Amino acid sequence: MSGLIDFFESTGRKDRGISYEAGGSWHHITYDAMVCKASRLAARWLNHTGGRRCICLIRMETGPDYLQALMAVVQMGSIPVPLHANCREEEIRQTADWLEAEIIIADAAKLKQWPAGWMPARLIGLDGRTGDRIDCSTMDSVGSDDSAAGPAPEWTERVYEPPPETAVIMMSSGSTGRPKAIMLSADNLLTNAAAIAEYTALTDRDRVLICKSLGYLSTITGEWLLALQTGADICLNGPLFHPLQLVTRIRNAGATFVCVVPSMIIPLLKSGKWDIAELAALRRMIIIGGAVSPDILLELQAKLPHVELIPSYGLTEAAPRVTYLPAAMLKRIPGSAGRPIRNVRVEIRQDGELLPAGEIGEITVSGPNVMLGYYRDRERTDRVLQPYGLKTADMGYLDEDGFLFITGRADRAVNIAGQTVYPEAVEHILLAHPEIEEAAVCAVSDPVWGSRLIAFAVPCSLQTPTKPLEDYCQAKLPPALRPKRIIYKTSLPKTASGKPDRTQLAEDAAKEEQDAASTSG
Repeated sequence: MSGLIDFFESTGRKDRGISYEAGGSWHHITYDAMVCKASRLAARWLNHTGGRRCICLIRMETGPDYLQALMAVVQMGSIPVPLHANCREEEIRQTADWLEAEIIIADAAKLKQWPAGWMPARLIGLDGRTGDRIDCSTMDSVGSDDSAAGPAPEWTERVYEPPPETAVIMMSSGSTGRPKAIMLSADNLLTNAAAIAEYTALTDRDRVLICKSLGYLSTITGEWLLALQTGADICLNGPLFHPLQLVTRIRNAGATFVCVVPSMIIPLLKSGKWDIAELAALRRMIIIGGAVSPDILLELQAKLPHVELIPSYGLTEAAPRVTYLPAAMLKRIPGSAGRPIRNVRVEIRQDGELLPAGEIGEITVSGPNVMLGYYRDRERTDRVLQPYGLKTADMGYLDEDGFLFITGRADRAVNIAGQTVYPEAVEHILLAHPEIEEAAVCAVSDPVWGSRLIAFAVPCSLQTPTKPLEDYCQAKLPPALRPKRIIYKTSLPKTASGKPDRTQLAEDAAKEEQDAASTSG
C-alpha cells in the first residue's frame, strides 16, 4: 500500500490536474488538492473501520470524486474494488458476498437508485463525495454526525484473507464464465504505468482524455496513473454513448492522448459526419480491449496521418498492458499486437513446452506486472500461475523478431471438419465490411462438420448492407470459416465491461437454430 500512497503524494502537483463537467459547467481540481481531500476522507473513514484492513467497493459516477475515494481507501490502508457505474444490484450483492466486503462507497446519484433496505447487512455505506455515513435502512445520508447511523457491525474474520501486498481488487467477468476477483499489488500497477509512460512518451504538456469507465483497470493504470506519472493534465468525461461523441470531446478538451476500444473507432471510421480538423490537437491514440483488423487500422492511419496509432494487448491479470505496436510498424507488421513492454517477457507454449517462432500456442506472460492471484480461488490461481508465468488462454505466435500475433481465445476455438477455427478471425473480416459496425461469431453443433459458425452483425445504418455479407464472406474466407447463417441485429448484448456477451449470444444462436428447425419441419 505504501507504494501507492508515496506515488500519489509525489505526483500531487499544484500546476496540473483534472478538468471535468458538473452541473452544466466545467471545473478544475489540481492533483495536489485531490490528494489533500482524499487524506481528509481517509481520516474520517478510519473512524468506521477501527483500523481494520477493509475491502471497499466503489460504485460512483465517473469523475474526480471517484478517484479521490479510491485514493482515500488506499490511504486508510484498505483495499479498493472499483466497480463500473452501471453495475446492477445483483452483481454488487454477489461481489460483496464473495469478497466479504465491509464497505461500499457511492455517491448521491447512485444512492437514489437503490431501494431502502437493499444494502447487504455486512456493509457500511459511505458517501464518496461528502464522506458522510449512509443510513442503510433508508439509504439517506446522515450528515456529518457519523454516530447517527449507529455503531459499526461486529465483523467476523474472513474466510479468505488477501495477501498483504494486495493494493486493489479488480472484478473481471470477461465474456464468459463466472466473475474473477483479481488481486494486484502496487508494484504490479506502478511498473506497468511506468512502462506505458516510456513507450507513449507523454510529458506534462500532454492532455489525457478519459471517457471510459473507471471500473476498467486499463483506465486506472493506462490513463489515470499514467497521467500522474508524466504530469499530464486530464479531461475526465463520463462514458460515451455514440462514437461521434469521441470526436466532440477530443476537440473540446484539446486532448493530445486518448485510449479507445475497437467499438469506438470502427463506427467512427465508417462515418462521414466528422472532420480531421476536429482532431488537430491529438498526437497519440492507444487501441486496447481487442484486436482490430489491420485494414481498418491502416485506413484510420491514412485518415489521421498526424496521429500515432498504437495497438496494444493486455489483460487485467497483467495489470494490464503486455505488448504494444509502435505506430511506425503498422504498415511493416500489419496485424501484430507488437512487442512486450519493458521488463515483461512473452512466450508461446503448448502444454508448458516452449514453442519456436511461427508456431501457434498459448500466450504466457511473466514480469512484475503479473497479478498476485484470484481472491478466494486457489484452484483457478494455481491453474493460470505457472513457474514460467501467467497462462493467458489467448492463442498466438511470435515471429522471428519477437513480435506477437494473436489468433484467438483457447476457450473459443472450435473444430470444423477437423480444422481448428477461431471465431475472432471471422469477426475481423466481418468488421472490415464498410457497412458493418459490430459483429460477433459463435458456434453451434453440426452433425456433419462437428461445428458450424453463426454470425451476428449490426449494420452501420441499421439496414441490410447493400453489399451482402454472404457474398463478402464467400470472397474473403475459406469454406470452414464462412458463417452458415448471418443474423442482423440492432445491437449486440454486452457484459458489464462492455464486451460482447458471448454466453447470451450462444443462447441466441441456439434459439435461432431451434426456431429455424421448427419452421423447416
